[in-house]
Amino acid sequence: MAKVSLYIFDVKKMEKDVETYLFRLSKEQRTRADEYKIAKDRLRYIGGAYLVNEYTPDLPVSYGERGKPYKEGCFYNLSHSKDFAALAVSDIEVGIDLEAVRDIDDGFIKKVCSPKELEFVSSKKDFFTVWTMKESLLKCKGSGLISRLNAVPSIPQGVREYEGEKYFTKSFERNGYVISITLKTGEDFEIKIETI
Repeated sequence: MAKVSLYIFDVKKMEKDVETYLFRLSKEQRTRADEYKIAKDRLRYIGGAYLVNEYTPDLPVSYGERGKPYKEGCFYNLSHSKDFAALAVSDIEVGIDLEAVRDIDDGFIKKVCSPKELEFVSSKKDFFTVWTMKESLLKCKGSGLISRLNAVPSIPQGVREYEGEKYFTKSFERNGYVISITLKTGEDFEIKIETI
């Protein structure tokens, strides 16, 4: 069975000692962190870069045909939301999305969800389950967000086919956040969670 290591980092914990985390970043990462004008965005970036540096092999970064980064024998993907950064690491192409459950406009929900998904969505958590499943699949594929999100399959969890390829998605709620992880495989996988 395939495995995913999931690292979740509460970036608020860095606020009092951000220099310690900056010290662990490369010169390029520190320069990029300084480009963020909003303090929370800067902390999320630093937290994500720290996770990549600490929990992926110390190897050069390569890029897939669509610009998605990976390291030799190691696929990874980052997501940020509110006070958290999350990193998924696997030996199979992986995508992750993390979203805080919050109020959302009904018009946006109708734009994102297919008619079948709209039948499933009866709460904010349901909507963010659909949303994160779509986004994690697109991030696994390396295609980024597309304009027709309602055409990207989400429910039910498990194996799905998209543009001729099989993907397997798992979604769960944790402390007010919905997390979805997608692997480029038609088979179930195991998730090992570590909170930093």
